[in-house]
Amino acid sequence: MKITAVVLIVCLLFCGCGVKSPDSDHFSDQQPKQYNLSEYQEINMYALRESNLNPLLVSSESGKLVLSLIFRPLFTIGQNFDYLPCLAENVTFSNNCKTVDISLKKDILWDDGSSFSSSDLDYTVNKIMEYGEESPYFQYFSNVEGYAPSGTYSYRFNLASADAGFPALLTFPVVKKGSLGDTVDFIGTGSFTVKEYKEYSSLLLVSKNLEDQTNICKIKVSLLPDNLSAFSGYKLGQIDLFKLSAEDALSISSDETKSFVSSNTNKYTFLAVNHNNSILSDPALRKIIAEITQAETVTKDLVPDFAVKADSMVNPSANFSITNKTSYDDLKLELDLLGYTTNESGVRIKKTADKAKKLSFNIIVNSENHSKVIAAEYIANLLSSYGISTVVSELEYSLYVDALKSASFDLALCETAISLNSDYTFLLGTDGSMNFGGYSSEKADLLLASI
Repeated sequence: MKITAVVLIVCLLFCGCGVKSPDSDHFSDQQPKQYNLSEYQEINMYALRESNLNPLLVSSESGKLVLSLIFRPLFTIGQNFDYLPCLAENVTFSNNCKTVDISLKKDILWDDGSSFSSSDLDYTVNKIMEYGEESPYFQYFSNVEGYAPSGTYSYRFNLASADAGFPALLTFPVVKKGSLGDTVDFIGTGSFTVKEYKEYSSLLLVSKNLEDQTNICKIKVSLLPDNLSAFSGYKLGQIDLFKLSAEDALSISSDETKSFVSSNTNKYTFLAVNHNNSILSDPALRKIIAEITQAETVTKDLVPDFAVKADSMVNPSANFSITNKTSYDDLKLELDLLGYTTNESGVRIKKTADKAKKLSFNIIVNSENHSKVIAAEYIANLLSSYGISTVVSELEYSLYVDALKSASFDLALCETAISLNSDYTFLLGTDGSMNFGGYSSEKADLLLASI
């Protein structure tokens, strides 16, 4: 199930990575042309007040959208889930796709006129690693063993396992070396510059291409405390662009949200099963659990307007789903045939010679992610409706990660970002870094190695 979806209210013409970098004479010694900004139509956006608008810490969709106008990434994700160069010129692979060399564009200038180079990228990556789990981009480096500049305009990543789609994860905003401290220097390479910043109040963004008035040239960004305030502003016509994640959307209850249009992202939520659990080691039981907790059922009943089931982890629009779905009565019969009968309390048990053991599980979830908690509770209710006693344990993030790494769970609701044509060894391989449930198959490992 893809838990994060983007919702847009209006389509805007932003100057993005498909256009030239700022012309060199934009920072020349010549007197720049003076523009009367009052002549340009202003549109209104919003961002949440978070993390002092540090582009490497902001996690809200609204904040990321605003900051993407100021700071550019190495790559962006195209409509076909391919990675498109932005600050990067090209990428080459070696060492069986475990060494990734990024060539950087040489004609990129920061807003202060200095040149972009690999030292800026190195500063950005080191900052993300320093922030750790505080940064929404930290998880993108789970497969990275080493990184360093390999030249003034080149950078190398060494991966633990092969991943030809790794560049699709390099979508974090790149910042200028030394620009992040107690406050943020809004010195970017994007299509807009910060003309005015009022802390906790607003930002005024101005396009670098004021000659072309067919594009949006001036944006007023209101800094708001929460999404409900933003939604109210949108309904009153004070905000022109509204962007939400599924977690944000669950905090807003309104029939009007059904008019939102969703688009795909590369973030996926999945249910991890601990194969080391003696009961869950039975593939027949795991199949029944998979049938009960189908992503289509969860998304349809829980968040139909903000998330969709992903039939393929590479491309959610590709149809690889199982079409033969088992009915409620047939699934109950399958449980009976496995020896799990129902006791007087409606709970499935399996009788042995000396005792009867309940069929009961625990789902762990990180407590700060509201949408995942709701999804976990929904899945628990689904399983319980079949007599599989299931409870949800909401854990603080650090305890949640410890439980995953030590396989101290029955079921776990997890989330990851998947790149195009990603090497799924990290998720499905016997020694995969995110194979928390201990799944092991020699045949699967051979298939993964052959991709």
